Amino acid sequence: MKNIFGAFTISVIFLSVFVSAQSLNIDNFSIKLNGETEVISVKKDGKLTLNGKQIGILQTDGKLIDLQGKTVAEIDKTGKVTVSDKPLVLIDKNGGLDNGSGKILGWSKNGKFDLSESKFLTISPNKKKYYQTASFLIFLYLSLDKVNGPTTVSLTDEKLGVNYKDSDLVATVSASAMRGGYSIEVFGDGRITVTGESFEAKKAPSNKKQIQSKINQFLQRANGIDFLLIQKKSLESDFRVVLDGSSSSTGVWQNGIFRRAGCSSSSDYCPQEIKELHDYFFVVFADYVKQRKLN
Repeated sequence: MKNIFGAFTISVIFLSVFVSAQSLNIDNFSIKLNGETEVISVKKDGKLTLNGKQIGILQTDGKLIDLQGKTVAEIDKTGKVTVSDKPLVLIDKNGGLDNGSGKILGWSKNGKFDLSESKFLTISPNKKKYYQTASFLIFLYLSLDKVNGPTTVSLTDEKLGVNYKDSDLVATVSASAMRGGYSIEVFGDGRITVTGESFEAKKAPSNKKQIQSKINQFLQRANGIDFLLIQKKSLESDFRVVLDGSSSSTGVWQNGIFRRAGCSSSSDYCPQEIKELHDYFFVVFADYVKQRKLN
């Protein structure tokens, strides 16, 4: 596949041009080569698949998170694409890609992104609101080697302190609202318990080493989060009374201690890293937990 795109070279010169502020449009769509072969697939929940293999999750704030929870790249509200803190190109709301060459690359009136005389990409379904998101993904796909599969986290990585016991609760997410809620717990031996109407256990893990690799990916994502500081700030935040209250909580095992933090509609304080960690749980454990379709 790389040979197909070998002639398509993208400059990393950044021009300081502003476009209108906007959030990234994410929904169910795919990007196909010559209108036939699917190379990129995006789901409404942000799940991103490359050549049939899930590589991470795309967020509405413009961040692409890999399966280890690291931010691979991001596009901000001005359209600036950044990788490793380096601005690379601008992509406007119509998907026009400005790489500093003086020529804007993007989508034609018939919905094609030309790569060469014989190669082009299309979006299915073809909707202009997806063009910026699609151009962002195409740029990454064609120019960055970082957008690959996840690396395996060692089961004996002492930096993560992954010497948990089979009986230890190592990860959990929960949410509650007037209309219901859920609580999901993962233990060191791979056992998963699910309560509530929204989710259910998909299957029992048969390979302990496989599920522990998933657990360690989640622990690695949470490794840099200071739960104690978050809990302190949460207690210090202003409390307000709400009629239809909702709350969510995320917990993780850290060096022998189970830490937990959450967000609530009754509080103004809700750290972005906790929101992202909550979402990332369903990326990592997608093979073992599924969302119910409620009537």
